[in-house]
This record gives sequence, structure tokens and C-alpha cells, in this order.
Amino acid sequence: MQRKAVFALIVALLALLWSPVLAFAQSGVWMVISSPNQGTRANQLLGVAPVSASDIWSVGNYNAGPYTMSLRTLAEHWNGSSWSIVSTPNAATGSGDYDSLQGVATVSTSNVWAVGYSGNVNAAADQTLIEHWNGSAWSTVSSPNPYETQDLYGVAAVSESSIWAVGEGLAPPRTDTTR
Repeated sequence: MQRKAVFALIVALLALLWSPVLAFAQSGVWMVISSPNQGTRANQLLGVAPVSASDIWSVGNYNAGPYTMSLRTLAEHWNGSSWSIVSTPNAATGSGDYDSLQGVATVSTSNVWAVGYSGNVNAAADQTLIEHWNGSAWSTVSSPNPYETQDLYGVAAVSESSIWAVGEGLAPPRTDTTR
């Protein structure tokens, strides 16, 4: 019995990762709910967080083209009956630039946080990307970038004043000028 539950969870997670739709469990039964696509190219939803059953956020990216890595941020909101796309800012919007939201956490209807990264395909120097929903619009929030390149992948809200983000950073190669 436990193997069946694990298998069902894996199938649902794969559906979330490889499908332009969202799946959710209700009374132990998984259902597929269609979500809108931004643009005409690939869309990915990479994180989901609820405020309530009728107030859920999902974030990710979509390919704005013409390049493979022309990613732009994507946020979708569930109002209890359908998903809708909500406009998000993009830190990088030039040729070869990309922006991606990887995780989302909710504190309340007017306090939602999303994290990810932005960069350019010609430079190995991603910058952290943090966005905040204030109940009416998403905005970019200043964030530290202590390394040569860094990405944020997850975020959790403990309280209104305690938001945690995790990711990775790559320090530049050490240059030792002394002998």
C-alpha cells in the first residue's frame, strides 16, 4: 500500500515537472488542472505555495524567444476555480538574457515571496532574483550577490519578518599573489 502512495507521488511530481498543467490532490485523488501559457513557447512551473485553498501561487519561467535561454519570470495565481497569469518584473531583458523564478512562499494574501536568478547566456555570472507580491503587484527586491555567480532555488516563510532563501554560489578562482 505504501509503495502505491510513493509511486502516485512520483507520478504527480513528474507531471508537475514535465507538463504545462498543475496537479493537486483532493481527498487523496490527483486531478490535472489546466493552466494558461505565457507566449507561444515553453512554460515551466517550478514552485507552488498556498495561502488557502482559493489563494495559491505558482512560479517558474517561460521562453520569450528567439533564443533557447530567453527565459522570463512567470507567476500564476489560483483563485479557487482557475489559474491566471500575473505580471512579474524581469531583471534582465536584453538579447541572450534570462530570468527564472524557482521557488515561492506565502505569508498572507498580500505577502508572497518568490526567488530565482537572472543572467546572460554569454556570461557565467547569474545574479540572485527575489520578488515580492504586496497584494496588488510583484516587485523586485534588492538581494545580495557575494559570489561570481549565484542562484536561489527555494524559499520558506516562517513569519512575516523571517523569510529564508537557499541556493548556490560559485566564488571566483582564488588568486594568490604572494609567495
